[in-house]
Amino acid sequence: MLKTIDLVKTSSRELLFYDSVDVTTGKAMVTFYAVGGYNDATEENFLTTNTLWGNPVLCAAAAGTTDANVIEKNFDVSVEKPFIIEGTAIVNVPYYIVNDFANARTMTVIVKLMSVEGTKETIIGQVEMIDDGNAAAGPWASMKCSQFTCTRTKLKRGNKLRLSVEGWRKDGGGPDDYDIGFAYDPKNAAIFAGDTTPSVLSVQIPVVVNV
Repeated sequence: MLKTIDLVKTSSRELLFYDSVDVTTGKAMVTFYAVGGYNDATEENFLTTNTLWGNPVLCAAAAGTTDANVIEKNFDVSVEKPFIIEGTAIVNVPYYIVNDFANARTMTVIVKLMSVEGTKETIIGQVEMIDDGNAAAGPWASMKCSQFTCTRTKLKRGNKLRLSVEGWRKDGGGPDDYDIGFAYDPKNAAIFAGDTTPSVLSVQIPVVVNV
């Protein structure tokens, strides 16, 4: 089962700490890390405020021949106490392209932050990030950073906070001669042997607090 996280500072036993608090706005920033895991034989990815060892630590898929969402992962955390998200979030996504040949290829990453109640998903905020392309044969990795606005949203006990990350081919289509993917390892494992691109997928979320 997924570990629940108390998102309200109520006692010395809270499991989550704010990274920073702005007393002029009453907003705090909380950093969550995306991590891969399993529940028995079923892959079950989640969000955590801790830098855990994850497995798997990355994902990839063939880009295909048409513009499409070719790979998607959801990272969840269950809510134990109500809290409010509002303001500007910051997300880091480490992504990569593996070319079969020396052709210019691109990848688009779409990140969505959502509140989930039962089967209903409500988008709190989202952003689309387009890479610079990779024209060389072989693997290539990079880290993307972007901000996005979060609509004021109150999450209730029993809801889930979900970070959805999608990898798209959005270049008009063409030969299926490359793979795209992204990494999500809080411990920053290497994406490729000898590569130094960070592999930590994180999101800083603005939370309304009583100050």
